Amino acid sequence: MGYRPLTQLVNKLRETREELPVNHKRVLRIMFQNDLLSHSYKKKTAKYSSYEGSQGGECKNHIKGRFSTDRPLQKIGTDVTEARFGSQTTDERIYISLFTDFFSGEILSYSTSLHPNTEFVLESLNPVLEMVKDVPYKTTIHSDQGTQYQSGKYHSALKKYKVKQSMSRKSSPCDNAPTESLIHQLKVGTVLNHRYKTQQDLEQAISNWVNYYNYKRIRQSNNWQTPNEMRNMYIQKYA
Repeated sequence: MGYRPLTQLVNKLRETREELPVNHKRVLRIMFQNDLLSHSYKKKTAKYSSYEGSQGGECKNHIKGRFSTDRPLQKIGTDVTEARFGSQTTDERIYISLFTDFFSGEILSYSTSLHPNTEFVLESLNPVLEMVKDVPYKTTIHSDQGTQYQSGKYHSALKKYKVKQSMSRKSSPCDNAPTESLIHQLKVGTVLNHRYKTQQDLEQAISNWVNYYNYKRIRQSNNWQTPNEMRNMYIQKYA
């Protein structure tokens, strides 16, 4: 946890004790003095790319960097990454497909597999499509130009639910920055700080982290609420 969200949690605790709040600079100084600042965000891992050239299924970039939205399930990002276990070889890795709501940062769905095929991506897509089918506005799902997203099955699934498809430009990860950032946070919370002996251990760690991220991790962009709290607050306001 960074010093800013930690400052919020510390001050909430101090408020229950009727104590004065502390400044974030003080929290930063204490964390620095005690070597409590995370260095994992500076670590780099090999980036998985599912791009295999043009398959004839490319789409325009309809997001164009406009990631912010004032309502849930209007703009959604997705990507595929890999995580390794055991001896960290290519024979001991799993692939992760996730979908995140740009409104709150919530991880709407994810799936894991030993094979990065289209079916594995559809497994995580289907729950999202069920969520968006009744929203009264258009949903856009944004991805890179990976072969799974260019497939006919993926196109058909989105078309069936009247979801607009958007794609980043080739070799432009900034076009899907919120999803790329979320994936790095997932790795910081798992494989960049831990080693897992088995596939089952790694998958359990991913499940634990997703639950923590959605229900416990406060975000400055959410007014210091968790992704789940942010979505529920919108539902309560407009129900």
